[in-house]
Amino acid sequence: MTETPTNVRRKVLWLGFGVSWMLYVHRYVFALIKTDLKEEFAKFGIPEADHNEVLGFLAAGFSAAYGLFQIPAGMVIDYFGAHLFLTGSMVVWSLGFGLLALAPSTGVMYASRYTLGLGQSGVLAGIGRLTKVWFPAESRSSAQGLMGVTASRSGAFCCYIFFPLAMLYLFADSWQTSVLALSSLGLVWAVLFFRYVKNSPGKHPQCNQAEVTLIQGVDVAAPAASSKRMRVVTLLRSASGWGLVNAIVIALAASFSTVADAFYSSWMPQFLEESHGLEKQLAGLYSALPFIGGMAGGILGGLLGDKLVKRNQGSTTWARRITGALGKGSAAILICASLLVIEHPLAFALMLCVAKIGADISLATRWAAITDIGGPVIATLFALINAAAIGAGAIGSIIYGKIVPDVKGGVAPVPTDWYPVLFVVIGMYVLCSLTWLVPDTARPLFAQTSDSKYRSKPNAAIRTSPYD
Repeated sequence: MTETPTNVRRKVLWLGFGVSWMLYVHRYVFALIKTDLKEEFAKFGIPEADHNEVLGFLAAGFSAAYGLFQIPAGMVIDYFGAHLFLTGSMVVWSLGFGLLALAPSTGVMYASRYTLGLGQSGVLAGIGRLTKVWFPAESRSSAQGLMGVTASRSGAFCCYIFFPLAMLYLFADSWQTSVLALSSLGLVWAVLFFRYVKNSPGKHPQCNQAEVTLIQGVDVAAPAASSKRMRVVTLLRSASGWGLVNAIVIALAASFSTVADAFYSSWMPQFLEESHGLEKQLAGLYSALPFIGGMAGGILGGLLGDKLVKRNQGSTTWARRITGALGKGSAAILICASLLVIEHPLAFALMLCVAKIGADISLATRWAAITDIGGPVIATLFALINAAAIGAGAIGSIIYGKIVPDVKGGVAPVPTDWYPVLFVVIGMYVLCSLTWLVPDTARPLFAQTSDSKYRSKPNAAIRTSPYD
């Protein structure tokens, strides 16, 4: 009698979903408590004129730590696996997040933000590694879409909607108590993740051989994808020509997407408050609507990608190209259409909600494409591409800062003054769509020999991890 596969991978899926969800909830809280932090600054004796500058430095502290440790974190994940790394990351960032509520000075606030960035720096790379090891190729897009895109967008949405309500009705309008409660929830989830997830199906005591075969038997590269430790320079020198082109093109797509998506997280609330005169609560609600589209896009992108892979008998190249190009292309078209209703805030927000469906269909595709080509260094490749996107996002922030319309003489800009900002968003989506027509994900980062082992140059220092 054929043994029925266990379903441990589904438990791993939802525990990984929780990690991504918690990451974005903790990250987005900072935007909601800025006015409360200004009250703390006043207690510290900081002049009111310097409050926004201090907030800017606190935000930069997170970004600096988050970007700086991307590549080292990816290398650690590739060698030790995702299990212990993600557990430790949740503990570190949850403690750093909670420290903000207890900070007696701005110095401790800076330490809190740096620790949050450090703890979150390798999480997406860890999720990518988890997806590669725990899910076969034909369901990998769906898993990546849920754990990566849908979890992150739902976390941001829940943060914008429910944190202010919980703060008001559950914690006596105390932002400190609310932050500490969320920090504690992160620590609890870290314990659950540590208890029920392992580095690979073969290492999990509840996973039977039928499930191991189901996961690894379908993906012929899985047995060869054991963790490797490789220096970044060696990785780049050892990569095949097409493999390196794929990595560069995906990094460009990630960069264009990051610049475009910054409008939703950083500028849309300001647009609604200043140019439409909405109260903060209503502006927050409207700003959260695109994240609903993002959640739907993550799910649809995964399902569509998996269906196209199956239709092409396991070939991923055109599945990734089609979903990537059509997703970003449709987002560009819909944002063009949103300019027709820019004078109507709810209609504009709803149009961006639909546009985000297309935009995040291709986000699930990006993550799946990295797992397709990454081989034994998936997490390091994730980290390299994410670091490139973070750098592009920083440049994009400077550009937005120069073209976002200012309030002049007490007169707020009208909605149409924001056209240049939206033109940048549209342009980035168009470039991203065109970029997705290039990669060939059937060609991995490292050329494969007939025995399916990853090949590098003779002097490449690749060490197999004992932790898989």
